[in-house]
Amino acid sequence: MIKLKDILLESTAPDIFIPRRMDDRLERMISVYIRNGSKGGLNLQNKNLTVLPAILKDITVNGFFDCSSNNLTTLENCPKIVTGTFNCKENVLTSLKGAPESVGDGFICSDNKLTSLEFTPSSVGGNFGCSNNYLTSLKGAPEIIKGTFGCNNNKLTSLEGAPKKVGKSFSCTKNQLTSLKDAPKTVGDGFYCGSNKLTSLVGAPHTVPEYFACNDNVLTSLEGSPKSVGEYWCSDNPVRFTEKQVKAVCDVRGSIFL
Repeated sequence: MIKLKDILLESTAPDIFIPRRMDDRLERMISVYIRNGSKGGLNLQNKNLTVLPAILKDITVNGFFDCSSNNLTTLENCPKIVTGTFNCKENVLTSLKGAPESVGDGFICSDNKLTSLEFTPSSVGGNFGCSNNYLTSLKGAPEIIKGTFGCNNNKLTSLEGAPKKVGKSFSCTKNQLTSLKDAPKTVGDGFYCGSNKLTSLVGAPHTVPEYFACNDNVLTSLEGSPKSVGEYWCSDNPVRFTEKQVKAVCDVRGSIFL
């Protein structure tokens, strides 16, 4: 048995035992959770994990599952079903292989090193966040998102594979998009496509109930603009558009930001 006194007297602690104890505590906690019917959320955030414990493989989590802010390189051993939000942001994932098959609420995989959305759950009931990765395509994303969809700050050159319908806001800012082809046909809130390389708005949704932002692009025309929006923001383009030009292509119910 190692005593605290012995560890303190050593110049370097025998750290081989400390992770083992941490692993044991974590597995005991998960075992108790499973024995109690897997009810409620399961929080494995910031546990310095490089792989998920094998005991989690194929279980159902009746609540949220949070494995964010670790050092995960894989989603091996993930639960099969998560009825709440699944959060794996702030890891070093390069693939979503092993992700749950079904997520009842949100799916958050932002702030990783993903280049693809392959292996995304076929069903996501809430928000979908994949911002701050290295995505070059949205292929694999669910066709319908009930909440918001954010794919900001990636390396997207097209919206191929984007959801067809988004219940709340859709945001694709800070990419390398030159076109809005394949953008969602329907959004329930805002549509944000600023800070890209757009030369046209053709492909934008017909109606944007709240905020439409196409600022900081290379637009010289508003052709293809939504026909109806709540507010309109088109500043920081090569052409300084006028309120008259905006209103000629779009019914704006609120403010226009030029």
